[in-house]
Amino acid sequence: MGPLSILLAAAVAASAQDYRHYLCEETRQPFFAESGPAGGPRKVTARRRLANPVSFEMPKPVKTRRILVVGESVAAVLWEKDHDPLTEAAQAAWPGQRVEDVNAGMTAYNSRRIAQVLEEGLKYDPDLVVVLSGHNETDALELCPSLGERVERDFRRSPVFRRLREAFPGKRARGVQYDPQVSLARHEFELRRMARLARERGVPLVLATLPANERDYSPGGEAPWQDAGFARAAAAFEHGDFGAAARGFERRVESAPFDPMAHWFLARAFDAEAPTRGAEGSAAQARPHYEEAARWDGRGDRASDDRDAMIRRVAKEEGAAVADLDEAFRKDAPDGAPGGERIADGVHWYRRFNTYVAAVILDAVEHSTFSAHFGAWDSKALAARLERGARAKATAPERREELKKVLLYGIRQASYWGGTDQEGRLNELPVTLFDRVDLEARGWLLEISASTAAMRPQLVKNYWVQDLEQEEELWWPIYSAHLAEMYRRKGEPRLALRFFDEALRLSPQRWRWRLWRALALKAAGRAGEARAEALSLKARRDSAVDAVARAYGL
Repeated sequence: MGPLSILLAAAVAASAQDYRHYLCEETRQPFFAESGPAGGPRKVTARRRLANPVSFEMPKPVKTRRILVVGESVAAVLWEKDHDPLTEAAQAAWPGQRVEDVNAGMTAYNSRRIAQVLEEGLKYDPDLVVVLSGHNETDALELCPSLGERVERDFRRSPVFRRLREAFPGKRARGVQYDPQVSLARHEFELRRMARLARERGVPLVLATLPANERDYSPGGEAPWQDAGFARAAAAFEHGDFGAAARGFERRVESAPFDPMAHWFLARAFDAEAPTRGAEGSAAQARPHYEEAARWDGRGDRASDDRDAMIRRVAKEEGAAVADLDEAFRKDAPDGAPGGERIADGVHWYRRFNTYVAAVILDAVEHSTFSAHFGAWDSKALAARLERGARAKATAPERREELKKVLLYGIRQASYWGGTDQEGRLNELPVTLFDRVDLEARGWLLEISASTAAMRPQLVKNYWVQDLEQEEELWWPIYSAHLAEMYRRKGEPRLALRFFDEALRLSPQRWRWRLWRALALKAAGRAGEARAEALSLKARRDSAVDAVARAYGL
């Protein structure tokens, strides 16, 4: 491992340690802190790091309706210090009422942590509880499992469990890991626990389904380039033969039905083929495969169709209202598959849609069995907010800021990938995210990608995009290589070579990048150089190199 790799690994390790403290140590302390004279009114504030700076009084002031929002980061971003969307939606829906939005959403919290916050928050006399949970239900994010979860996980790794799986194959999804099913069961348990806690307090509860970016957020990791059929299908796609590409990806799906990459690439092929087949055909065939890609994505960081269906079922069985944000975002998405036009990464909608989300939540309450609990409703005012929120537009400067979020998230994914990969494999997720930025702002993207100095003003610092400026020499070559591959696939070989050359100059040991550079050389008319590069790579006897070289005619 070279010195730069060691530094990057150390940075990732430090970040992981901080992340563990945030999720494990801080969560052992109460979420809220109280202050004030003994026996008198108390001021209650959120005390945890990264919590929204909400505060309120106890006892609750008269003629005040308090909404407690708990959940993960999508809950946290719903709160705004000025012109809070849920407060304004509730005041429009409940004329003459004073409304407090106690938003206790926390980035990266899973349902177990969310349930703890809800249990504590119920002590503060809320009139309504809203739960947004579903994107963080994966073992990969559970850094400090409870004793019960440790026992469960150790059992699932034991020889006894393996023998049980062999004896009862129907208990799992035909050959894939058991974790997605366990995750759903664990999540359902916690949602039912939250419903019980709210019911015991007599507080109406809303469970929200969660939208996910399906079209412009690929599964994470490397595509199965070692599969010759997959490589041929990818080559057909790049050459504009979308029918042949779809047939090739379909064969990969048939042979590997739980490969999220196969489903995602197949959905993209159907989308690309749509102009010749009609949008209806695309919707009918692409959407199920986008959903399957999210379902089997090993990252587990997006609510799948299965998970949203479970949330709807639990809400119905537990007597809770369901705010169907998944369906709301699908309704306005091309072909019913949400993408980067509304969602920045895999799960976070742009803030301009907060008004829409708040209105969907209140609309769900109005049309639930809890409606009479809140007295008179101004249905017209709420409907107007729904309509206006669904059509929220961004100005050009605002859209640039939204695309910056997409770009920085892609860079962060590339940098993390570079910390574990030393050969130069490509992570499909950054390539996809950079594609969305290039689609809308190529001139800006090329301008800021010209050098680290040009990029530096874009590097905002926050908890999840940490220290990119200080670590730019570590992630810059990985960024350049993924940007290069994005341009190569879009038929821009000269742009691709510009960034491949930069990446290999800074990180020559990542030899796999040379495979994709060879394809760019061929596309740029430099066939002799491309063949020479391919021959040197074939000496490595790597199955992915061989499959790609044959598929692309190197």
